[in-house]
Amino acid sequence: EVKKYNAVETFNVSGASSVTLSDGAVTILVKNGSSTLTPEVDYTLDSVGKTVTFTTNQSGTITVDYDYEKPL
Repeated sequence: EVKKYNAVETFNVSGASSVTLSDGAVTILVKNGSSTLTPEVDYTLDSVGKTVTFTTNQSGTITVDYDYEKPL
């Protein structure tokens, strides 16, 4: 059995190719400023859900709102 949690992490970046999350995301929403980035078009998520890799380097304020699970 697992429990779901939500986290929001903010990164101030300049020409970043990726950001690393504290926990493995199972659902994710990535924004640069007010613009929502599109999965598989603007970024990919690694197999453990911790590294968001951008298809083109990003600058600005990246906000990642995601859910993750922990075993009980």
